[in-house]
Amino acid sequence: MQYKANRFNRFRPLSSQSDLVTALSLLSLAAIGFSKFTPLTQVVFIPRLPILTLVLGAVIVKRHTQLVRLFIIILVPVLIFTLSSNFVNRLQVYKSLYGQTLNLTATVQDDAAYNTYGDYEFNVYRLSFAEDGQKIPGRLRIRTKQNLAVYRGDRLFISGKLKPTLGSRTGSISYATVEVLASSPSWLEKLRLKFFASVYSSLPEPHASLGIGFLAGVRSSISKEFQDQLSTVGLTHIIAVSGYNLTILVLAIGKLGKKFSKYQKLVLSLTLIIGFLLVTGFSPSIVRAAVVSLISLTAVFFGRKVSALNLILISAAITAGFNPTYLWQDIGWWLSFLAFFGVLILAPALSTKVFKEKEPGIIPSIILESFSAQLMTAPLIAFTFGTFSVISLLSNVLVLPLIPLVMILVLTVGLVGLLSAPAALSLGILPKLVLTPIVWIIENLAALSFSSAQLKFSLLGMISVYLLLISFVVVTNSSATHKDPAVKVKP
Repeated sequence: MQYKANRFNRFRPLSSQSDLVTALSLLSLAAIGFSKFTPLTQVVFIPRLPILTLVLGAVIVKRHTQLVRLFIIILVPVLIFTLSSNFVNRLQVYKSLYGQTLNLTATVQDDAAYNTYGDYEFNVYRLSFAEDGQKIPGRLRIRTKQNLAVYRGDRLFISGKLKPTLGSRTGSISYATVEVLASSPSWLEKLRLKFFASVYSSLPEPHASLGIGFLAGVRSSISKEFQDQLSTVGLTHIIAVSGYNLTILVLAIGKLGKKFSKYQKLVLSLTLIIGFLLVTGFSPSIVRAAVVSLISLTAVFFGRKVSALNLILISAAITAGFNPTYLWQDIGWWLSFLAFFGVLILAPALSTKVFKEKEPGIIPSIILESFSAQLMTAPLIAFTFGTFSVISLLSNVLVLPLIPLVMILVLTVGLVGLLSAPAALSLGILPKLVLTPIVWIIENLAALSFSSAQLKFSLLGMISVYLLLISFVVVTNSSATHKDPAVKVKP
């Protein structure tokens, strides 16, 4: 998978079919956003499967008349708007619940961890009132001071006052009273826990916790002091389940084109994606990265032309279509796709300026892609949180080229440990050798007095920076197009 600025990551659509995908994605996102403010007054039933089959059939057909295209352009956004409006209407129940003390039953959705305030925090879904069993849509963030351990799939009784919150969650309960009603982890959860146990038994601390954090975004066993150091040097994203690391790894595999056949690269990439999904428990951000990667891998394998912009737009439309709150209020969702834009569009444009017609190696590519992702997310972070890591560029340049290697080694140790603990213990020395200098770099950079600073962007300032970055990409790609008018995609 190669994302060259002079190949197929242009803003200009590569074909009429690409034109249709661009229009559908943009209109679908606009419909989701519009439904937040002017939803339909009541829920409208829509038979999803027949309509989805009809629309997909019309999109896939290579030759369609203008009338069919018009039908698709009108029908899809209308359907998306109706479904999003239905979602908005179902969430209206929360208006009467905020500020109330509720007794609920719910299922744990993700890995629990202690936050910076010392609270035990996790997300729950499959909500219902404990009194009558009436179901409630959405998911909640739960914070408790209780000394307990909960795992994905556990069924809980939760009591506490419900409050609004940000992000894709529909509410939050702090100081909650929690009781485990049933703990019957699925085979997948048992496999994940066994995988983690094999890593923890094969590596010393803090290497084991840091390696698991890099691989799966699990931060529960990483000390608060070290998490603060990661934040100071601008490396928190590498222990967050953001999908960023998966994207970097898939791109790195794509750059080994001379060593692997098209089929081998597809199999290796799909194996990596499936492994990530299993280890992280299908977290929303990893699913977003998997959607981006799968669409791209499929297109390249079948020799189809693909636009990186279309890749991002259609992935954003799909994920927001399944959960509209991502688009409405989830900063993590926006940061994910800004990072994708940086890796897939801005990085090739910068590569064209820096390396001209030369193909950069894997390490320079990882550095350039990591820098581009940081550059695209920094304005939104400065606008939202008002912080900026002065040495984030240096720390990312020093650490990020090693992360794919660490992830592959930790993944290997964990998988081997499922079969043979002694073999995993012997292999553990390899990730330890790479993690040791990473820990040293983070600790020493964080100790510098000038490592972080306050930087607050206004809305106008943030928009201005993004307009400058987009203008740079447009000008660079236009120049590359002028020099190399023949566009040909090679898988």
